[in-house]
Amino acid sequence: MNQTSIGVIGLGRLGLPVASLLSRYYPTVGLDIDQAKIDSLNKGTFTTSEPNCTTSGAAYYTTDYDSLVSSSDIVVVCVNTPTDANGNMDSTQLKECFKSLDKALASTSKNIKILVLSTLMPEHGEWLASFFSERKWPPQIVINPVWIAIGSVIKDLQNPPMQVYGGDSDKPILWAIKLWADIPSVEYHTPIITDTRTASFLKLAHNAWCTMKMSFIGELGDKAAQLGIDINTTSEFFRRGGERPGAFWQYGPSFGGPCFPRDLDFFNQFTDSGLGRRVQLINFSRLHNIAAQVKSKNTVLIVGKTYKEGVDITESSISLKLEQLLLKKSCVVDFLDEDLNELPGSDVSAYDTVIVLHRGYDRLISEARETSNLQVIDLWSTKE
Repeated sequence: MNQTSIGVIGLGRLGLPVASLLSRYYPTVGLDIDQAKIDSLNKGTFTTSEPNCTTSGAAYYTTDYDSLVSSSDIVVVCVNTPTDANGNMDSTQLKECFKSLDKALASTSKNIKILVLSTLMPEHGEWLASFFSERKWPPQIVINPVWIAIGSVIKDLQNPPMQVYGGDSDKPILWAIKLWADIPSVEYHTPIITDTRTASFLKLAHNAWCTMKMSFIGELGDKAAQLGIDINTTSEFFRRGGERPGAFWQYGPSFGGPCFPRDLDFFNQFTDSGLGRRVQLINFSRLHNIAAQVKSKNTVLIVGKTYKEGVDITESSISLKLEQLLLKKSCVVDFLDEDLNELPGSDVSAYDTVIVLHRGYDRLISEARETSNLQVIDLWSTKE
């Protein structure tokens, strides 16, 4: 057994299976504020319906943070972050957990590490670190989102779609990666290492995407039943690769061209899809948001006129739609598009605003960014 000792805080739907899995490979202590649950766990009488979740592997269970800290090298936080009455995240349990951890650390010189599996809001990483601001040697905190479903938690922990670790310090986080990598039953993926905000955001974005897919196939199925269409064949198409995993995940401008806008129109006419119409609204709103950033009467250079780089087709190009929005603001608009041999008549410094819709113009963009008082809106970058 690995000699790194683990403390798991929060023995609910996530924490108890986590403690069960970790205790098979590490000396493990479990903590929960529910004394009745702790008594039942220590007596071996606690039962759970979660498959493969055994509770006998941990060294002991406790409600005492001092005991947990003294027995742990790594603390794994699995406390619940439920929804409050207003639909917001209720971080009360998380706050109490970290206050108790800070209090326990005040009476020891032990330098623990904290791995947070709880679902968080993106700003919570910095917030959690603030609890230890008065510690001379504050614990290192790493956010490690997990993707699990009730009823298959241990199976999902052993077969994650991806492993993500978010930290805000310059300290290495190999310890967090090794925690899971050293468990033979856990499938290893080359991890994504990022900051705490992005790690927390990824969890929410992933689950939001899952709900969108479920709503979409539900909406399709309702319509298919009315039209005599086999929805199961549609589902099979996407499951077997029609979804094209990984495709269309590049951050960039709104979509345009002769195919996607047209086919989305046809689809919405056929199905009266609420989700499809929402996609159209988002696509157009992004163009309006770009135009809103440009001052009236500015001289504007749009980089890219065709609907995408590498083609000479301007049909349903978002560049032309954006031009119309800018002309309504009395802007003067020029284009730069090598696919059309269309070059501006002026140097980049002659413009007030440069809007980048096509890639492949790195030198021009770099020159524009170095030009004082020149606004650069790069739709392929999230940089200000």
